Amino acid sequence: MADGLVGDWHDFGVMPEVRLPLPNVILGVTCESNEYLWRVEELVRTPAACRFVNAHLLGPLDLRQWTESGLECSICEWAGCEADVSRHDFDDEPGGWACPKCGEPCAHTPLDELLDWLACECNRPFHGDPAEWWGWCESLVSQADAAGVPVWVKQGPRANGSVTHDIAEFPQLAQRREFPKLVAKAKEGETA
Repeated sequence: MADGLVGDWHDFGVMPEVRLPLPNVILGVTCESNEYLWRVEELVRTPAACRFVNAHLLGPLDLRQWTESGLECSICEWAGCEADVSRHDFDDEPGGWACPKCGEPCAHTPLDELLDWLACECNRPFHGDPAEWWGWCESLVSQADAAGVPVWVKQGPRANGSVTHDIAEFPQLAQRREFPKLVAKAKEGETA
């Protein structure tokens, strides 16, 4: 060990307190189609300063199917989805969702509190109908817009099977290059 440096926590047998989410962790998953929405479920259950989905589209992807079932507890701050909890009759909400941790009612979580960024791109070389792919992309952009989630469309297919990064070649709705809110704040010199 060099002079003036303190050993790792395991040298002392005491783990320092760690507060989650860690402010320097940006966590994401790739989700190719609705078949892989389980990855988004796992992502939003994991503490991170910034969460993103990279939609590497091979088929339609409807994030609303999952995000409309996202739940959170305002008492103990548990977060999860409807599959994790049971129905319970509360005085003010019959048939509500009970928190598995504290038993209090849970509320549905808005998409922009679960995801901070959506990136969208296609495979290279592209094998398929470009118009169909751009339709999937535009559907995702519309979902993100409705929820206030920034979108970055990285690349899309051309009719000849090649891929373009030129945003001028994208359909108008897909001409998006937005940063996540935390990254945008950091670029502006603000603290997140």
